[in-house]
Amino acid sequence: MLTRDESLEMFWLAASNGKVIEAYYSPKRINEHQKCLLDVLIEFFKGKVISKWAYVSYREIESFLRDNNDSPAFPADMAQEDLFYSWVGQFIYAVLENLTQWSEKPRGWENFSQLEKIKEIKLILSEKIDPWFRATLIDLEGDEAVISLKRDGLLSAPIENALALFIRDALRRELGAPQIEILLET
Repeated sequence: MLTRDESLEMFWLAASNGKVIEAYYSPKRINEHQKCLLDVLIEFFKGKVISKWAYVSYREIESFLRDNNDSPAFPADMAQEDLFYSWVGQFIYAVLENLTQWSEKPRGWENFSQLEKIKEIKLILSEKIDPWFRATLIDLEGDEAVISLKRDGLLSAPIENALALFIRDALRRELGAPQIEILLET
């Protein structure tokens, strides 16, 4: 079962053409170092295409923050790498949700034949996911879809999870099928 990290609550996001213009957040349980990292992450992503976000590394951000090359930006006991990738995943999800043009009415999953279900999933992937990330339906068995996501490099587990969660939620929303689950092929 896919789930979302709840340490952040996005409350305002402006995006256009797959690029963040501005983002504000409401921290639930983060300390000052984490807040600093998040502020830098927002600034770093402004104006960059969302499909490139998945490949920004913690080391790249940490290096950006350094005053000099031989000392880390954060103390060793404050390493936030896992949290960083979780936040990147949350940002990607929030921006995709904000940029997607959703249908006003679900398409009626229960009334479709197996062939129609496959056709509708492919259409939704093409319309809602492909502008940012290439996704392909590999198999559909009952209410479980196997999706392949084309990658330009290695993705961290939290970022991959966020993309899978968005794909699943997009299918559920567009098809009116809350029971749909997906398996992301690696």
